[in-house]
Amino acid sequence: MRMSMTGMPALEVKLRSMSEKRWDRVANKNLTEMFNRAARPPGTPIGKNTKRHKSGELLRSRRLKKVNSSKDVITGNFGYIKDYAPHVEYGHRIVRNGKQVGYANGTKYLFNNVKKQREIYRQDMLNELRR
Repeated sequence: MRMSMTGMPALEVKLRSMSEKRWDRVANKNLTEMFNRAARPPGTPIGKNTKRHKSGELLRSRRLKKVNSSKDVITGNFGYIKDYAPHVEYGHRIVRNGKQVGYANGTKYLFNNVKKQREIYRQDMLNELRR
């Protein structure tokens, strides 16, 4: 029995080019876009300036860690380091004199940012795959 394969050099070239894709570049681009979008309205909410609270602290607490790829694992992140960031995102109780007087709804600022970026990221990955 004999078997012959044609087109192997073309397949090798295609596989080699696929292994040279720059997935980290795509991920960094998308993380940076999310970071920059958070700085523009209606990105990160900015509270009122008071004696006890300086406005814009949440905005200044944005952090971006660029992608680090090792052993086929790509890691990178964007987020906020302020301790009250989850309370602004998801909502919180309003307490005065030990009693709950209301509830502040979450603004979903990070969720909305990720939602906007999701389709852009998908398109960027498809474009990189087509290269």
